[in-house]
Amino acid sequence: AGKIKGIDVGSYTRSSLNKQYALTAIKILTANKNKIFTPSELWKSILQKLNADSNKQHNSQMNVVLALWQNNLIDN
Repeated sequence: AGKIKGIDVGSYTRSSLNKQYALTAIKILTANKNKIFTPSELWKSILQKLNADSNKQHNSQMNVVLALWQNNLIDN
């Protein structure tokens, strides 16, 4: 989606859900720039925003999003 600095827009996953989760995480982080999220907190916020199954696990995807965010590698 062109959100990662230095990475061209392209098709990098077959999972539209994973892409949706990452883009939703970026929206949440952008709207809450002064809040520090744990991966679990961010994941819960995403599930709430998407009205998704609250038992679903993030499988470390939020660790990656947060690492990119904290290192200023996401264009928002």
